[in-house]
Amino acid sequence: MLFSHIPMGTTIAAGLGCLIAIMVDYMVAEPMGVPGWGWLAGLMMIAAIHIARSILYFRAKDRQHPRWMRNVKYSIFALSAWWGAMLWMLPVRSHIELQATLIGTLSGLAACGAFMLTVDRSAARIWLMPMLTSVALYCTTLNSVLGLFGAFSITGFMGVLWMETGRAHRRVGELLFLRFTNERITASQAVALREAEELSQAKGQFLATMSHEMRTPLHGILGLSRLIRGELRSQEAHERMNLLESAGQHLLGVINDVLDYSRLQAGRIELSPAPVNLPDLAREVTSLAAVNGTEKGLDVVLDSELPSDYLVHVDGGRLKQILLNLLGNAVKFTEQGRVTMRLFELPHEDGQPSRIGLEVADTGIGIPEDELARVFDAFHQVDGRYERKAAGSGLGLSIAREICVAMGGELTCDSQPGEGSTFRCVLPLARMTAHLAQPATKAASAATPVAMTPGKAPTATVLLVEDNPVNAIVALTELEQMGLRVAHAENGQLALEWLARHEADLVLMDCHMPEMNGFDATRHIRMIESQRGVAPVPIVALTASTQQEVQQECLQAGMNDCLSKPFLRGDLLRVVKRYVTGGARRSDRQTQPLELALAS
Repeated sequence: MLFSHIPMGTTIAAGLGCLIAIMVDYMVAEPMGVPGWGWLAGLMMIAAIHIARSILYFRAKDRQHPRWMRNVKYSIFALSAWWGAMLWMLPVRSHIELQATLIGTLSGLAACGAFMLTVDRSAARIWLMPMLTSVALYCTTLNSVLGLFGAFSITGFMGVLWMETGRAHRRVGELLFLRFTNERITASQAVALREAEELSQAKGQFLATMSHEMRTPLHGILGLSRLIRGELRSQEAHERMNLLESAGQHLLGVINDVLDYSRLQAGRIELSPAPVNLPDLAREVTSLAAVNGTEKGLDVVLDSELPSDYLVHVDGGRLKQILLNLLGNAVKFTEQGRVTMRLFELPHEDGQPSRIGLEVADTGIGIPEDELARVFDAFHQVDGRYERKAAGSGLGLSIAREICVAMGGELTCDSQPGEGSTFRCVLPLARMTAHLAQPATKAASAATPVAMTPGKAPTATVLLVEDNPVNAIVALTELEQMGLRVAHAENGQLALEWLARHEADLVLMDCHMPEMNGFDATRHIRMIESQRGVAPVPIVALTASTQQEVQQECLQAGMNDCLSKPFLRGDLLRVVKRYVTGGARRSDRQTQPLELALAS
């Protein structure tokens, strides 16, 4: 900052010196002489050296060297002293009006220069002292009261400027400190934000990996338990198998809750609104919750004030997740009495969208008033007395609230200890008219899969590409029980070799395998099908990952659908029905098998 002020300030001061010399030469009768013109020449030379030094500074690579500050202060002192010599060298001794003008000019020049040099206190004072000291001494040589007054005034002015330069320097220092502190804070925030994003990505990747690693063996456990159940003979064995399946389903629920909570916290939850019959959805959810309620002797009922054909535009899957969480929580903490779900329209307010209320009320243990504020916190359960009875991740209510907020609604709770609780979800939903819902209904009916009767001739062939031996056994057995012919390949490379010699009506493709993963194998299959001009074989991904990105990658690779592990027998059957029509697909394909170029 100090060096940047020098070129312009010094140039202006040199121009002022030229104007002063011309004015004095014009107004005084005697010639300027050697002293007067010598002063102007010396001023031009010192100013040129001063400006050149500042230009060299900006071109130098060693700006931090102390010689630059030392030399510039020498230049400032020389320039100030030469300005102070102006009154002594110009022929104004007998012109009091010119003396007064020049004294005022030098005082103003000293003040302006000090202001420009306040970034360095010593430089500002080096500029002040020689010039104003010379002016004060000159005033004392006038041998008059006016001269003495001028000397005292200049001395006082010099003292004021001395103090003001110190104060101004401190202010500039504070401003610079704030500026660079703010820059450091901004830079630190940018680094912290980048690290947070990297941490978030790492956390997401960790959760995705852990989900895959846990869901894959869990799929095998649940699948084997289904297969073994048919071989059990004693009631005791069936009861133990029920416990095993219940524990597996509980573990799966915890995994799903953690993944959902992670997505919600990262703001990556995606909603897929579609026309939904709200009373039908509520009846379905109530029926599911009633199964667990009946085991405890509870009545789980639906009280709906809505017409039976009340259609709304909402993500039905996510809304069902909210209601299942609320009903499941109510049943869990209610020992006797009933759990009621209510549906109703809220009064319409001017300027506000239509709203639907969904309440779940129970006659359970209730929630103390001091716990109500924390009831939606993650990993929180109300009272330690009930934690042993209420197994779970502690994420259900937190997830329900986050989904409700993502839908533009709110979830609240009213409760009295010992009397029960009421959870109220209010969503901005308006009833759809019949003509708006009709296209979606037609589209849905058009997409209905063709039913397949297991065992229908000719028998369809399914290629199962799965590296996990347990999961392969489960899938093979269940597919064969459906009346299908099943071939098994342990990785993508073996799947390509099999398809080079045989045909399949459906390929169930695991995504993560050694040698060649499912994505690359699918791309190879689609490339060869395109080159040969044959109809594409349906390929359904088998993946333990529930991340939207992974499922999107499956579709981009050329797969037709995704089936997330662990899946139930019914899920597998729906996929088979959707893509296999009892061998009829083969008539659409060329009779020759795919001659896949394995070398490519």
